[in-house]
Amino acid sequence: MKRLIRSLYAPRCCVCDGRIPDRDIYKEYKNVCICRSCFNSLDKTPPNSLFSGTRHLDFLSAPFYYTGEYRRIFLQFKFSGFFAYGHMIGEAAGDYFAKHTVLSEYDCIVPVPLTRTRLNRRGFNQAELLAGHFSEGIGIPVLDALERVEEGEIQSRLSGAARAMNISGSFSVRADVSGKRVIIADDVFTTGSTMNECARVLREAGAEDVCGIAAAVVIRKEPSEAQIF
Repeated sequence: MKRLIRSLYAPRCCVCDGRIPDRDIYKEYKNVCICRSCFNSLDKTPPNSLFSGTRHLDFLSAPFYYTGEYRRIFLQFKFSGFFAYGHMIGEAAGDYFAKHTVLSEYDCIVPVPLTRTRLNRRGFNQAELLAGHFSEGIGIPVLDALERVEEGEIQSRLSGAARAMNISGSFSVRADVSGKRVIIADDVFTTGSTMNECARVLREAGAEDVCGIAAAVVIRKEPSEAQIF
């Protein structure tokens, strides 16, 4: 009887919606979980992969490709208030980054900021939430070093070239980063325009090296063709 009751009230997997016994839970946050089978089915990048960066960004690392069930979970976290999904995504990414030894050589993690208007509208900064989990995995602190000074159009609605123009001049540095090796943290790396602009102003403020990490990366080629160092 006790076993039956436990099975009836076991948490549901956010992917398959099945009741999951404790031994099959991969990540859980406030009675929301993802089972090991579903986690193993997500589209992951190779271990310790470093994707080519941008003009001002040395390289990018991300644990997942922005596809399939992962994309669905992520959109529910970002736009529908499923915060538990964000914490599970962040924890899983933190586990991935913890094994990436090059990242531990940096001094701080700087999340990509939102404007005050967009922050008030959404209620939270997804990059900041995720950066906390990235920080735990890598073992270096979060530094609130950037400020968003321009609203602009929503990046996801624009093409690659338009994104770069739209984001130009949108960030300022409000903390001392002189001589620091900085990791920029964001939710999804798409064209790289946002991180590139963040990296540019951080370098102008004296940052020695700047790389990027994200919970997921959008690759328009097949994964096997993604450029990995």
